[in-house]
Amino acid sequence: MLTAVIPEGSQTRSYDVPKLPFDTYTVPDNFDRFVRLFTDLSLAWGNGIDHRMLACRSHFMKILDELFQVYSLNTESHKYKERIQHVIKYMETHYHQKLTLSALSELAGLTPSYFGQSFRRIMGMTPIEYLNSIRIDEAQFLLEKGCTISEVTAKVGFSDPFYFSRIFKKNKGISPSEYIKRATLF
Repeated sequence: MLTAVIPEGSQTRSYDVPKLPFDTYTVPDNFDRFVRLFTDLSLAWGNGIDHRMLACRSHFMKILDELFQVYSLNTESHKYKERIQHVIKYMETHYHQKLTLSALSELAGLTPSYFGQSFRRIMGMTPIEYLNSIRIDEAQFLLEKGCTISEVTAKVGFSDPFYFSRIFKKNKGISPSEYIKRATLF
């Protein structure tokens, strides 16, 4: 509980204010919306109109509504956080195997669609994007050790060297062959 001291005329009154159920620090996905809402609140306050207090309260209520929507989304997605973490550990140790969205969702005990949505809300990327990032990090290490692109492709779980090269370039900004050239320079 927090205590808020609010001046009323010549006296002050103390109120107990319950702690809001939010993390101490949260950056919501819809951050731009919050910037716009706070800007609107600020403009309403500085407007100097007769009903500015009512306008400010209205804007403040919109902000609270948005915060509670973010919170309810976070608690819903965190309901399956342990299942997602279990799948992540599995992916980190079995990345070299053929892993499908269907198999990963089965491991989590969720439908493929709901698993994909929950994973994205928690991790900020799809399960396959996360799996590819694990594979590319390992590929980077293997390329530095002198493995060929074909060897790396097979060792990290890609079946097609061209697809591997495309994903590598998408993640690292350069092709695997260019990466090898740069790695041998240092």
